[in-house]
Amino acid sequence: MQRRYRWGLALAPCVLAGQLGLTQRAIANDDVTMSTSLTSVAQSSTVNLLDLGVGNGAGLVSQQTVNFGSDSSAGSISYSGTSGIYMGNVGGVTAAPWTPTGIETRNYFATQPGGAITINYAQNQQYFGIMWGSVDSYNTLSFYNNNQLVDSVSGRDVTRNPAGNQAAAGTYFANFNFTGDASFNRVVFSSSTPAFEFNMIAYSTQTQAITPTQVAAAGPLTGPQSVSVPVNAAPVAGSPLLLGLLGWWRRRRNKAAA
Repeated sequence: MQRRYRWGLALAPCVLAGQLGLTQRAIANDDVTMSTSLTSVAQSSTVNLLDLGVGNGAGLVSQQTVNFGSDSSAGSISYSGTSGIYMGNVGGVTAAPWTPTGIETRNYFATQPGGAITINYAQNQQYFGIMWGSVDSYNTLSFYNNNQLVDSVSGRDVTRNPAGNQAAAGTYFANFNFTGDASFNRVVFSSSTPAFEFNMIAYSTQTQAITPTQVAAAGPLTGPQSVSVPVNAAPVAGSPLLLGLLGWWRRRRNKAAA
């Protein structure tokens, strides 16, 4: 079957078109529309936005499985390997995303090799958005409906140059709408090399305005509903050996790419 190409750009008046990354992506599922920009995830009263809080210093903040929402049935986040919630920069391991106002000073997610971060939802969702950065070619975002893979996205689908740029040009907001028969209740983040960093997790049971035409038609939007995710107050001490191995791995990868 021939795949259709869909792409979009969520524009903000204060952002010049030349600053935005427009990518042409072969969507595995015709009912999934992706839009990328340097602005934000969808802003709507029907969108939930996870708040990870602030840690006390750079490093791994938490790997504790957490529930979010008004009750434990609303959803959960789990981690494997050394993936988890991080803060700040850890050489050779993870780098904080770049927000529209500068480097991220709050907690964020980072997926490490050999592990994953999984978000499970009690209800099927039709919108998903993240702040993804720095975008690397080896980052993979997968959507499932129970055990069925609905769609999968790599860093190459977000930008033409997914080289792990740790400044403003390397972080993108990716927005996805699932229409028709498509929906998801599980999202898996994986990465074959350190690391897949992301934040601003937004989701909704309704599709959202994400393309220029949709944004213009929707007009002014209200802010999303913030959902707090409890995490440990202090960074978790990482294994020096493990952190050293991860640092060596990244240095070797950078040397090979040079």
